[in-house]
Amino acid sequence: MLIVDDNPGDIRLAREVFDEAGLTTMITSASDGVEAVTLLQAVALGEVPAPSLVLLDINMPRMNGFEVLAFLKRQPQLGGVPVFMLSSSRRPADASRAQQLGADGYLVKPESFEGYLELVASLAKYLAPVG
Repeated sequence: MLIVDDNPGDIRLAREVFDEAGLTTMITSASDGVEAVTLLQAVALGEVPAPSLVLLDINMPRMNGFEVLAFLKRQPQLGGVPVFMLSSSRRPADASRAQQLGADGYLVKPESFEGYLELVASLAKYLAPVG
């Protein structure tokens, strides 16, 4: 799984939630859109395995989540990777744009640990276990 978020606290929280939920999946993270595209280019070239799921924040420095999503959807080798936008934005325009660009879903970041556990449970079917 690839988590793309410029907030280190959000990445740390996601790792804790996946661990608490008992979902053992390899988690890679990127702190901005440029770093995410670099990782995804390596996947497209066959240098590293594809993530089973991408969680993508919208508002990030250097390259936003919509730009990363558009890049990812242009890569035929990445076409089967589910991408969920995970943002604090509740704006219908953001959810609509994500859908237009091909996101598999738009999720608002939960406000509680329990909310994150519920979100993770809903994504479990996309995760490839480690081992």
